[in-house]
Amino acid sequence: MVLTQAQAAARLGRLLALPGNERCADCPTRRPKWASINLGVFMCLRCSGCHRGLGVQISKVRSVTLDTWVERD
Repeated sequence: MVLTQAQAAARLGRLLALPGNERCADCPTRRPKWASINLGVFMCLRCSGCHRGLGVQISKVRSVTLDTWVERD
């Protein structure tokens, strides 16, 4: 199922509002705007670069605001 941009933004907003998601998973930076979709964590721009460097077999990084999000079963 492909989410509309509005649906994806609403879901991501709800997830970011959950306790613990107000900060990067790897450092104390507030309001993360990146996510590892297979690890299920949010992160800052700097840490997203580190995750990208690990390779997609370890961490699949997507932007909360720039990328298209697809729901998978």
